[in-house]
Amino acid sequence: MSKQTQYFLFYLFLLLLSCYLFLSGVINLNNTFLGLPVPVGGFLAWSILIFIPIVIFYGNKSLYQPSKKFHLFYRRIIFLILCFAVLWLFIGYVFAGNWRFNFKAQEAFRGSESASMYFLYFTLTLVIVPVLIGIALRIHNVVAGILSRKS
Repeated sequence: MSKQTQYFLFYLFLLLLSCYLFLSGVINLNNTFLGLPVPVGGFLAWSILIFIPIVIFYGNKSLYQPSKKFHLFYRRIIFLILCFAVLWLFIGYVFAGNWRFNFKAQEAFRGSESASMYFLYFTLTLVIVPVLIGIALRIHNVVAGILSRKS
């Protein structure tokens, strides 16, 4: 088993474990973690957002070892998404004004309903873009394989 496959399986396991813990209700997501002001749900969501681009990266050989310019372009986008995913918790604090990401109707932008919409779009971008890149690369590999067999 190659190093890339080992990394892929390890991060896929961590992603699935984080999703399970986040969605199952096994733990109380509102409890704080190690005395930090951030609730456990925030840490789990943060880990999920970090693991998604990592799994996409290690799951595609064309990203892990780019051979064409557009593979390098997609790789850079994945790294950019990963950087934003690492900063997600802190960006959420800037938008919400608190670590629990509570938003309410108010005049000021920070912590307002409009800030919550921007934060939601930002979070959705962190999830959707790596998944679309992974799908696009899989489709490209399938089409390239079909075309190479015909020639």
